Amino acid sequence: MKETTNNIGIETRGQFLNFSQIRRWPEFGVILAFLILFTIFSIFSSKFLTLRNFTGILTIVSELGIMAIGVAFLMIAGEFDLSVSSVYALSGFLFVTLANSFNSPLAFIITLTVAAFIGFCNGMITLRAHIPSFIATLGMMLFLRGSLLAVTGGESVSYSSDAIMPTILTRFIGYGFRPSLTKSSKDGISSAVMTAGPVDTGAGGGIYPYFALK
Repeated sequence: MKETTNNIGIETRGQFLNFSQIRRWPEFGVILAFLILFTIFSIFSSKFLTLRNFTGILTIVSELGIMAIGVAFLMIAGEFDLSVSSVYALSGFLFVTLANSFNSPLAFIITLTVAAFIGFCNGMITLRAHIPSFIATLGMMLFLRGSLLAVTGGESVSYSSDAIMPTILTRFIGYGFRPSLTKSSKDGISSAVMTAGPVDTGAGGGIYPYFALK
């Protein structure tokens, strides 16, 4: 009986996947849609399959990808976090404000601490008060969004100093750029400017930090 089981297992592992098996994958629809869009863009745009375009796409995706990693763990656990966009906006605003007052490494640490504390509060409200994460994070999202609008007054906050943090980030993480936002300065050198404030997304509005080059 033991030999029969082992032989069956070897034969199963040795079989090649056919199309009918692949079509039953939950990810099949997403992969197919991606391949169709990739093919269409490649045919109708000569600049799509270029290193510059893919670099720009990866730069944009990295911002949302970092947040998506944390949200993925929550979704695996069957929970939700609707406050992630507001925490993202608050973190950008807080870092810019603090970095304009003192050194940016300390501002970076404080910003991460505040963001982690907000996540801790969301978790404690859900676990201790037995409030569903959907409701708890919805309240946190509205609170942070309203607080940020009240503090900024609807105005953006810019950070363009030559502090040490941008140097550290570019040295160990690398240079990211968006070609459409690049603008040369008077001396021919582009300087990075990070801005946080309310942005009208055209889909209900929202508060998000955004980055530009000038």
